[in-house]
Amino acid sequence: MLRLILSTLVALTIAFVVHNAAQADVTIYVEDFEDEQGNAGFDPRFQHLFYGHSPGSIPLWHLSEKLTPSYPGDFRLFLGSQDMIQFNLSPEQFVVHASVDIRDSGGDSAVCFMGDIGEVTYVYRSGYEYRTFDASSSEIGIIHSILLSSYEGNYDNISITIVPEPNCIASLVAMLLCLAVFFKRFNH
Repeated sequence: MLRLILSTLVALTIAFVVHNAAQADVTIYVEDFEDEQGNAGFDPRFQHLFYGHSPGSIPLWHLSEKLTPSYPGDFRLFLGSQDMIQFNLSPEQFVVHASVDIRDSGGDSAVCFMGDIGEVTYVYRSGYEYRTFDASSSEIGIIHSILLSSYEGNYDNISITIVPEPNCIASLVAMLLCLAVFFKRFNH
């Protein structure tokens, strides 16, 4: 009888943890280079760090305004400059998927997705239409940053998918350990 009760408790615990894991909130943030009013701007959840050189009056980067619905605002990098993008998230949030739209305007434009177990780089050459490049945690681990580099490229719609920390597994292990200790003490 006791084994039946313990088996039922284990089954209920597993069902509870699996149900809570399935209910985990998935959030998608998109850096579209516009503020709330539609003006050119950066999303505060994305931290941009610029590298490269700026000869004369040529800037490293430029945010363009939305002109029409078919010509949205975007972000441009010039003359081999780079933008290292990191994410302003809470410690319990993890990026499991990221994507970037790239349009190259005369030279190589690249994106490198960096994760905790690897990275993947895509280079787009002389493509005047936007193309989406992406990476997931199954390829490179939890994604911690994105590096954009270009001679003259346009970037838009940097999207990241956020999931909460997988603490449900820890809850399951803790509950099973408690049941094992209880069962062992009861048998002695």
